[in-house]
Amino acid sequence: MMRKVLSLTSISLTCAVVLVLLLTWAFPVHADDVDLFIAFGDSITFGVVNSDGVTESGYEPGLESLLNSHGHPAIVVNQGNSGETTAEGVIRISRLLAGNPGADFYLILEGTNDLLSGISSQTTLFNLGVMIDDVQRNHKVPIIATITPMANHLNKEIATVYNPQIFNLGGGKGIKVSDQYSPLINGWNGFTIDGIHPNDRGYAVMSGTWFNTIQAPSPGDGGGGDTPPADSGGGGGGGCFIATAAFGSPLASQVRLLSRFRDRCLLTNAPGRLFVKLYYRYSPPIADYIRMHDGLRHAIRLSLVPLIGFSRLMLDGYLSWPIIMGAMLLAMLVFSLLYLRGFSYPLRTHPTRSGKNARSAGVRQHS
Repeated sequence: MMRKVLSLTSISLTCAVVLVLLLTWAFPVHADDVDLFIAFGDSITFGVVNSDGVTESGYEPGLESLLNSHGHPAIVVNQGNSGETTAEGVIRISRLLAGNPGADFYLILEGTNDLLSGISSQTTLFNLGVMIDDVQRNHKVPIIATITPMANHLNKEIATVYNPQIFNLGGGKGIKVSDQYSPLINGWNGFTIDGIHPNDRGYAVMSGTWFNTIQAPSPGDGGGGDTPPADSGGGGGGGCFIATAAFGSPLASQVRLLSRFRDRCLLTNAPGRLFVKLYYRYSPPIADYIRMHDGLRHAIRLSLVPLIGFSRLMLDGYLSWPIIMGAMLLAMLVFSLLYLRGFSYPLRTHPTRSGKNARSAGVRQHS
């Protein structure tokens, strides 16, 4: 009986997802209460694979969890590009601005590759200024960050030349500056995997620093006050609330895959962005309920299998968007129906004694 209830819950959730998707495409509803953050930068932003083969996924999941768990509904999209210099960033950010009209904030952290390539601080600052101007020209909010530490001779130049100029640049442009250097430098050896890129502990610190900067008053707003403490252990699961509740961690490979699908396939078009915003509005209480019931978590994990599989095909370029939408919805429905059929055993009816006697009597009467 319990499995039947879980099966019904699973298929009900699938039907609800299908209904929301259909309504998303059919009706131009506006859901602007979720802020979209573009995390823009190089490999420090994108994340790297450490020596153990584990992907350090950047600061984005932690920041997204902090914002959502502190009453600031948000989506943080990883738009890091490994090896990028600020000159290349100037070109790429203009394309992102054109392709992401629904974005609200741009978190800019670049300059590390300029240092490693011997590019002057004057050139770096000029390019960062162009990025800021481009973002503001498109009526978005830029927040710039100082360069993170390095465990080599360039660290002194970061601390004494580049970062002071970045602070001055932010002040001159009237925007917030997120100091990503100071919270990391004293314990940098424990926060990095190779002297340049943060590890998971380093990214947790970065998430908290970005969060505090975002929550702080803007320059010129006046006032002050302490921002809420940045506890990276807050709930939310990087925004994929139901998947995180089902798989138990925002770092689960399935949750990371679905987050990439959201960033690269849903947030790149208007219907997809609207669906994500509606999902963020209504899914947290559902996720809380799933998290409290182990049996339901198992059912939801099974129900997500088709979505995970098709998300992988979409990200790898094997399917186009119209095909993936139709196939994904069809697969989710078929899988749920099969799951329901597999566990919904028919009740075996046993004739009562009186029924047996009645049939026996009937046989005798006709014999």
